[in-house]
Amino acid sequence: MKIRNGFVSNSSSSSFVIIGFKLSIKKINKKEMLEKFLHIDTSNMNKNDIHDTFFDEMYNSGKVIFDSENNILYVGKIIIETGCDGEVSTSEISLTELNNDMKNAKKIIKDLGVDSEPKLYTGTILE
Repeated sequence: MKIRNGFVSNSSSSSFVIIGFKLSIKKINKKEMLEKFLHIDTSNMNKNDIHDTFFDEMYNSGKVIFDSENNILYVGKIIIETGCDGEVSTSEISLTELNNDMKNAKKIIKDLGVDSEPKLYTGTILE
């Protein structure tokens, strides 16, 4: 999957706006991410279960955009996402709520060994 900056709409793409953090999938600890970010107990999971659960749960959380071609994970608050069928998913959040969400996310991200500020990311996923 490729991500392109800007908004595009056709049958094989979806666009997004997310505020949060850009992480390398290869550099993050999936077990820690499940436990600290999604509060999932991994004590009875093997390595394959952790891997599968990580991708399933992170995707279903509504807080993640994957760029599988570049092994990038955008974690945060999805503001707008358009589907390949033209459907638009939007959310509403006050700046105060967003600021609080980003403070909490920054603590979690820092616990995972990443020290960065949240940013606004936009792009189009070409499938």
